[in-house]
Amino acid sequence: MTSAIVPEIVNVEILEESSMTEAEEKELVIVKTAIRTAYGNRMEQDLAIGAGLNKIYNRKLYRGSKGGRSWKKWLEEESDEITAGRGPLKLDTARRLSGFYEFRCEVLRPTASWSQDLPLPTSPNQVRPLLAQLETHPKAAVEMWKAACADAGNGKVPTFEQVQRAALAFKANEANEARRLSARQQASLEAANAARAEKRTWEQEEPAPKTERLKTEEEVKGWTLQKDDGALDAIEECKEITRAINKAHEAVG
Repeated sequence: MTSAIVPEIVNVEILEESSMTEAEEKELVIVKTAIRTAYGNRMEQDLAIGAGLNKIYNRKLYRGSKGGRSWKKWLEEESDEITAGRGPLKLDTARRLSGFYEFRCEVLRPTASWSQDLPLPTSPNQVRPLLAQLETHPKAAVEMWKAACADAGNGKVPTFEQVQRAALAFKANEANEARRLSARQQASLEAANAARAEKRTWEQEEPAPKTERLKTEEEVKGWTLQKDDGALDAIEECKEITRAINKAHEAVG
């Protein structure tokens, strides 16, 4: 009898460093098989891959039998098994595919809050401008999509450019929920503003250090060569030059 905790039974956090259980390894095989057997056209492929990636990521089925493997490493080593010859996935591509599935199949479920006639996205690229809103403000992502659909008109699926314009316009409105900070972000912002205000106050109260005025050329006693008929003493001349240079350095310092 095993003492391993089964996450489906007990709601515990799965640690990336922990070893995978036998049940989790079987689950990963099932997910991969489901993705490969669900292939149809390109959109169906993307949705199947996105659904599988969501489950693998959320359940941390990527961490390996001994644990410790990162999500990025799993994508590099194993994601080509589920892409039907498209090669391994990069982090941003995996995020687009999982976001495509999440937005189309989970967020845009027909409800009373919006029309069932609302066009659905047909590719990951169309929902790329909405990815930042899916986790924190899914309703805002829906509003952006609805605005993009209105821009496309006649029940057409909006392009990436139309969704991008709608997203930028929505975020530009200060009253929209997508612009609001979380409690943690607000606390960090207030702390940073307080630190800057304290620094400005200190700089205003602290007198500026006096900058020593450099002596002018008239104040620096230079050296001159005596121009007379007598012979110049070379040693004394060198000493005079040295003294003049030292005085000049002291004045500049």
